[in-house]
Amino acid sequence: RHVASVLLHYRARLIDSLFVPLLVGQPSDDAARLGLDLGRRLHNITLQCGEEGPFAQVMGAVDQALWDMAARRRGIPLWRLVGGDGTDKNTTRVYASGLGPTNVVATARAQQARGFTAFKFKVGFGAKIDEANFTDLREAVGDDVTIMIDANQAWGLDEARAQMERLATFRPAWVEEPLAADCSLDSWSTLSSSMSIPLAAGENVRGLQAFENQL
Repeated sequence: RHVASVLLHYRARLIDSLFVPLLVGQPSDDAARLGLDLGRRLHNITLQCGEEGPFAQVMGAVDQALWDMAARRRGIPLWRLVGGDGTDKNTTRVYASGLGPTNVVATARAQQARGFTAFKFKVGFGAKIDEANFTDLREAVGDDVTIMIDANQAWGLDEARAQMERLATFRPAWVEEPLAADCSLDSWSTLSSSMSIPLAAGENVRGLQAFENQL
C-alpha cells in the first residue's frame, strides 16, 4: 500500500507541475487535438526523464477526462460522442474483472448478483492454483458463462504454450497478455498459431507509434 501511495502521489505531482500549466487556457472543445498536442509538447521531456510509463498513465487520465468533459458539455453520452448510434452493431458487452488469485468464486458470485454474465480472472500463479480456480469458477457460474483469463505477462513463450494447453479444457474465451508486452511479434505469432485460444494484448503498449508497430 505504501508503494502504491507513493506512485499515486508522484503522478499527481506530475499533473500539477507539468500538465496543468500546459492545459490551462487551452480550448477544450477538441479533445483529440488537445491530447495530441499535449503529447507532442511533452515528448522530449518524457525521453529526457526516462519516464514513459508515468507520463503515459497521466496522459491517459487527462485524455479520458477531456473526452468525458466534452460529452458532458454537449449533454450526450460519451459513446454517442465518439460515433456510436445505439444499434446492436455498436453494443459492447461488459464483464467483471479483477478476480483472483484468491476468493475467485465469492467475487464472481457477488458480481453475478450485480448482473454480470461474463468474467475475467487472473492466472499465472502456477498450474495447480490456476486450474483449481478455473474448476471452482466453472462450477460456480456454469458451463455456458463466458470466462476469460489474464496472465498479466506472467509467462515466456514455452510456458505460455504449456499453461494454455492445460487451461484450454475449461474453454476460456481468450487469454490476455500471456507474454510480455514487448515480446517480438514473431513470438506472439508463434503462440497464436499453435493455440486455439484467442489472444488479447495491448494494455501495456504505450503511444500511437507503438500500436502502429504492433499492427
